This record gives sequence, structure tokens and C-alpha cells, in this order.
Amino acid sequence: MAATYTAPPNGAPPQSARAAARERTCKLTLRWIGAIVVLGLASHFAVLLWARHEFTVVEAIVALHSSMLANGWGFYFDLNHYPFTVSPYGPVFYAVSGYLHKWGLPPYLGGRMLSFSALLVALWLSWRALGYLTRNAYARVSSAILAASTANLLFWGTVGQVDMLAACLSLAGFTVFLEYRERRRVRALVFSGALVILAVLTKQTALAAGAAIGLSLLMEERKRAERVPRGGSPEPRRPGPQFCGRLTSSHTDVTMTMRLWRTSCRFT
Repeated sequence: MAATYTAPPNGAPPQSARAAARERTCKLTLRWIGAIVVLGLASHFAVLLWARHEFTVVEAIVALHSSMLANGWGFYFDLNHYPFTVSPYGPVFYAVSGYLHKWGLPPYLGGRMLSFSALLVALWLSWRALGYLTRNAYARVSSAILAASTANLLFWGTVGQVDMLAACLSLAGFTVFLEYRERRRVRALVFSGALVILAVLTKQTALAAGAAIGLSLLMEERKRAERVPRGGSPEPRRPGPQFCGRLTSSHTDVTMTMRLWRTSCRFT
């Protein structure tokens, strides 16, 4: 007896059509949310260009020290000399903002432009960092959207303070460290350490990235030592695709690194 084809009940679409419909809905949703986030970023940029006075007291102090550095007066003084206040942060933000002031930008505007540029770079770094952890484009887009819609980041990116630049340098160091974990280039590890040092010189409490990188390296060396037998050589690795093999073998270490990053952020 010949087999006959029976149509699905109620004209149900095939599984591939349902998946395609869900993907189109996801793309449309992300586009709408991304458009709203871009509009919010544009609004913050317009506000920092429009405002003529300080947003916070700290912004006024930072702008004062940056302008003093640009005029050749320095910025680290004791409390018995003008401006009778401390310089609470490292020299990186003061130096860059001071050079922008020497090139013609007002102190407030120069600091705000520096912070907003650091915000945009940090959003791009969040996209790039997740590229070493996942190949899902939707996850990477969602991370950038979530970061761009975070109130603290938008505030730091609008105010001429050191917070956003320190966070950007920390994230840059962590991203370069993920590149080192993927390709094993010593140059990337050295560059990652330099970025972490610059982040600490920008704000002394920017220690999360350095702590996460250092603990991850220590744990990795410990696991590598456990794999080496007594009086022998390390066990040979199984051959496999370059990307998938490294990503699979280091999945546990990367997960632990991200946990250390979140734990270290609590102390900063």
C-alpha cells in the first residue's frame, strides 16, 4: 500500500518558518530598542553641549585642576595654598583634559567630551569583549544596548569626571586580556597590563580589571601545574579547530574570570 502525505492539523507552519518568524521579531525588537538608546545618547550629548555650568561639585574641582595644569600651575598642592583643596584623582584625566583646554576647548566642555568619547569606546569594547566569549550576534547586540541604557554609564559619560575614562580603560584592559586568552600573544598581555595601570592612574579605585586578570592568571597557572605529571612533560592537547578548540578548553576559565570580574566590581 502506497504511503500518503498527511498535512499538519490546522495548517500549522513548519518549524523552520516559526524560527524565521521569531528571528524577524527579535531583529525588529532590537532595532526599536537600539533606536531608543541612540536617541537617549544623542540627548545626553546635546545636554553636555548646551550646559554652561557644572553638573556636580566634583566636575568643577576637576575642571579647575585641569585648567591650572593647562596654564602651567600644576595640580597637586597642599591645603595651605590655592585652590585650598585636594586633587583626589590620578593625572591621566587631568592631563588629557588640560591639553584639550590648551587646544581651545573650555574646561567643562573638554572634560565632558572626553567622558562621552570614553563612553562610546566602552560600548564598542563591550561588543568586542563578548566576541571572544560567544559567537551569538544577538547576545553581543543586547550587551551593547544594556550598557548604553545604564543610568550610571550615561551619567558618567555626560559629566566631566574621571569615572567614565577609568571604566573605559579597565574594560579595554579586560578585553585585551580576553584576546590574550584566545591567541596567547604575550604582547596582548603586556598591553592589557598597561591599560590597567592607566585606569588606576586615572582613578585609584579602578582595581576590578586588574584583580580579575591577576586571579585568572594565577588559577590558570595552578591548573596547568596540576596537569603536569611529576618529572614529566605536560599532557599533549588534542588537535581541533583553532577557535572552537580554544573556546571549549577555556570555557571554564573564562566563566571564572567573569565571576571574578563581577566580584571585584563590588569592592570598587
